[in-house]
Amino acid sequence: MPREVSTGRKVAYPEDEYIFDEEAEETVSSHVPKFTSQPLDLAVKAGDTVTLPCRVDKLGDAVVVWRAGDQTLFTGDYKTTSDSRYSLQDPGQLGNSLVIAGVDQKDSPEYQCQISSSTPINLKHHVRIQVPPTITVRPESRIKVVEEGNEVVLECIASGFPVPIVTWTKKGDLLPYQEKKHTGKRLVIPAVKGAHVGDYFCTAENGVGDPATEHIRLEVNFPPQVEVANDIVYTGAGHEAAVECNVKGQPLPVVSWFRVKGTPLDGPHYQQYQEGYRYGVRIASVRDEDLGVYNCQAENAIGKDTGIVHLTGKPKPVKVLSDPNGNDKDMFNIRWSVESYAEPIEYKILYRKIQEAGEPDQDWNELEVAYVAAPGRAEDSIVYSQKAMLKSLESAAVYQAIVTARNQYGWSEASDTFRFSTLGAKALVSEKRSGNSAPSSLLRPAGVGLLSALLAAVVALL
Repeated sequence: MPREVSTGRKVAYPEDEYIFDEEAEETVSSHVPKFTSQPLDLAVKAGDTVTLPCRVDKLGDAVVVWRAGDQTLFTGDYKTTSDSRYSLQDPGQLGNSLVIAGVDQKDSPEYQCQISSSTPINLKHHVRIQVPPTITVRPESRIKVVEEGNEVVLECIASGFPVPIVTWTKKGDLLPYQEKKHTGKRLVIPAVKGAHVGDYFCTAENGVGDPATEHIRLEVNFPPQVEVANDIVYTGAGHEAAVECNVKGQPLPVVSWFRVKGTPLDGPHYQQYQEGYRYGVRIASVRDEDLGVYNCQAENAIGKDTGIVHLTGKPKPVKVLSDPNGNDKDMFNIRWSVESYAEPIEYKILYRKIQEAGEPDQDWNELEVAYVAAPGRAEDSIVYSQKAMLKSLESAAVYQAIVTARNQYGWSEASDTFRFSTLGAKALVSEKRSGNSAPSSLLRPAGVGLLSALLAAVVALL
């Protein structure tokens, strides 16, 4: 029988034949260390204390080695780092745990527990430090100036862990494209306009600490834009009045006021003022010669624009007050009021029946009504009320009417079209219809009207 030479796990024979020794293999494998701890992936806050387990079954003579990245912290119980924040907990035959007091953003994110046996095995833990968000904006000056029509890119670079979510808002206004918020580190405006001027805020949030916020001021160089909120200002002799325009532009425009033919507004009679974007001229006591057209002209290095305001003593448009559903078959009592700084002279009413679909419109009927002072009317009031009876109407029919008023300065703009019905027609709902379809020749009659004609006839007879 051949002589056996023991080599540990296998039995070798002189003839170089090898026979696997199953009993020896079972003996060796039963003493191989195994981890009973599971790898951890932790998200913690800076300053927290973290415990990383390295529990081992059948550690035997093997040694537990702890590493942070490439740095060795412990070999067995022997500490190889001078960092006092690291310590071992419950060292023994069942392994140990690494304790990190006050984790820091600069610490390695990977910790490795290694068993230094004949076949080393490793257990890796990951520690991710939660970091509050911080922001860097571009441009760093926080002011961006561009020409109108160019593309604009505002950038907000956020850092932190977890990765922050960045949102954009605009102070006191919607973002371009009518958004309240925009998510993303970049805010792109393909063709910037003057309306995009303002303060843009980016906010970064990740649930750790307080959100971080930065802002960028966007300035857009664009030619002046003049807007007139009230292109007709009603007034009268002796009353105070103001004409105004809103002006925007970058660089800041120079604003000037002129009368017709470029006559500047000089002297103390005209008080010019500015309140933000609003520019105006105030007249403490209006004279007849102050009535007319005022030009608001704005100019900067890029261009200029003009707005026009009419200062008039004419009455405001008449408001019809009647219930649209009449109580009579062949007549209708129409009531109205008008605001006028000068006493009205007369009124004109145009009315006609509304035809069925497909039928031609009727001609307008015209009624001129002389002004009659209402009893008990306050002398300082600018509101005048009156009524008139429209006769010879068809029963159960629907009509439309337009009313204008005249004072010493001329005729008012026409009232909204008023629809009314005679008794027997389907009930109407009160409504306001803007505009009218009456011929301008009827709304702007030549001469001074019926009352003046009658007065002239009386004078001629005398």
